[in-house]
Amino acid sequence: MITLRNMADHNAYRGIVKKFAHGLLPFILLTGFFTAGTQGRHAVNTFPMVGDKYFINRNHFNNEIPFWKNFTENKLVVQVVHRTLGSLFALLAFKSIMDVRKLQHLSPIARKSFYFLLAAITTQIILGISSVWYPLPIWNANMHQAGAVTVLTALIFAIHTCRRVDPRHIKNLLGKLRVEDPQAFH
Repeated sequence: MITLRNMADHNAYRGIVKKFAHGLLPFILLTGFFTAGTQGRHAVNTFPMVGDKYFINRNHFNNEIPFWKNFTENKLVVQVVHRTLGSLFALLAFKSIMDVRKLQHLSPIARKSFYFLLAAITTQIILGISSVWYPLPIWNANMHQAGAVTVLTALIFAIHTCRRVDPRHIKNLLGKLRVEDPQAFH
């Protein structure tokens, strides 16, 4: 429940969660769709390396198609972009742990929603890396796709727990506080 005491923390928490929702997640989901569509899990089975290097270079791009199509049709480029964005998303998630721990008056359900989001992201990372290392079992790839739905669900739940309080209801909230604790208003 959002009260006047924890409203500032909920506003700060909403800012943290918005970074996830409006930041990398839509691009990660989009590149994940392309990775699944092109059977990109078979492109390269080394993580975090791409063959013997850490990043893709111009040799990995197909010069026979337009440059932008490499990001939608080239298995190797699509997979590496997807896992790079996923790694950045994970770093953002683990960095935000410290930000959420600073919020002293965050409601228990909001805190639990954040930990559910972190658990979903961690599970998704483990499934994604295992899909790269062991590309043959299709159940692993299916679990990774189901994990994407879980991350999206956890994010929606986290957004719901830190929704903005309508300013019209603050007047009602103050009236309720007067009834519960009349001494505080004298």
